[in-house]
Amino acid sequence: MKLTPRERFLAKVCPEPKGGCWLWRGQVRADGYGLVRFERKVYLAHRLAWKFFRGEISTGLVVCHKCDVRACVNPEHLFLGTMMDNVRDMMEKGRSRLGEKNTSAKLTTEQVRKIKTILAEGLLRVSDIAREYGVAHSTIGCIARGTSWRHVKADTPQLPELDDIPADPATQEPMIADEIRIAISKTFHLEANRMADFKTAFLFTLQHEDSTRSGKVTVDAGGRTRFGIAEKFHPDLPEEFFTGPAEDALVEAEKIEEREYWDAMRLAEVEDQNVANKLFDMSVNMGVRQAAVYAQRAVNSQGQQLTEDGNIGPRTLAAINAIDPQTYYGLLCQFSAAHYRHIATNNPAQAVNLAGWLKRAEA
Repeated sequence: MKLTPRERFLAKVCPEPKGGCWLWRGQVRADGYGLVRFERKVYLAHRLAWKFFRGEISTGLVVCHKCDVRACVNPEHLFLGTMMDNVRDMMEKGRSRLGEKNTSAKLTTEQVRKIKTILAEGLLRVSDIAREYGVAHSTIGCIARGTSWRHVKADTPQLPELDDIPADPATQEPMIADEIRIAISKTFHLEANRMADFKTAFLFTLQHEDSTRSGKVTVDAGGRTRFGIAEKFHPDLPEEFFTGPAEDALVEAEKIEEREYWDAMRLAEVEDQNVANKLFDMSVNMGVRQAAVYAQRAVNSQGQQLTEDGNIGPRTLAAINAIDPQTYYGLLCQFSAAHYRHIATNNPAQAVNLAGWLKRAEA
């Protein structure tokens, strides 16, 4: 029987039992909002949820979240309002705390101003800046694309006054050096780098590891595993990680996965969020080096000649960002599926996991 549009929509929803959110498992934007194509148009997933379950949206109104989870499409968590209503809701919930007023802030206003100036000048890579300030790649990525510290402005490059620029003897017109033109261009036409977001990728992978966030401990070839963190590969984990409250283990798992998988793969420098989601999920499930090799192999299948050494560097990142994201995503799915089939063929004891692995590979 053919599914209705609403049934097809619900097939991409994963209920979250503790908070009641319906998490969108389909395509997501860099800012965490779900995307879905319907009747030849692209909708924000939560807006389409409102249309399916509540009705039409009057002109000038926006669909707001009561739960503040951007990937949530539960109509019970949504309400209609004006843009000012949305801003007022944000203020009332304390989500407008800026900069150092935010208790989770890892940087000072002055440090962020310096970072934005460095980004504007293009002097250092995101990874270099993150290392210099002792923060995660994703922290600098959020600053670069303006999803955090938006109120802090970069210092304007100090350009020479027009009278200080030497004149061309032939035309008596001021001569502007190439580096000055570049500085002016960056000052007035700078577009923030598009970069992927760790939190979105973490939620994507969590759907495969423990979609209900139950904290259930499983045992497989990697030993005890919880939230994607296997004991075999993280032998220094305290016993409490496997026996303590699920909430505490989830917080610890998120920290480990950002540091040892997201940062190690330099995924904050990947422009397409869905590609970053897929590479992150691969790295958690099959290891950073193997995922990186497939990332390079997928690039090479499009005519490039990268060394498949499992090290993600500037050349690999540039090649990934240059490929059509949908094409590249499909290639990653194919290589993942081939990887799992190879494991099941060479180790019959693992064949029981193949169906689940292939579902994960195709997600």
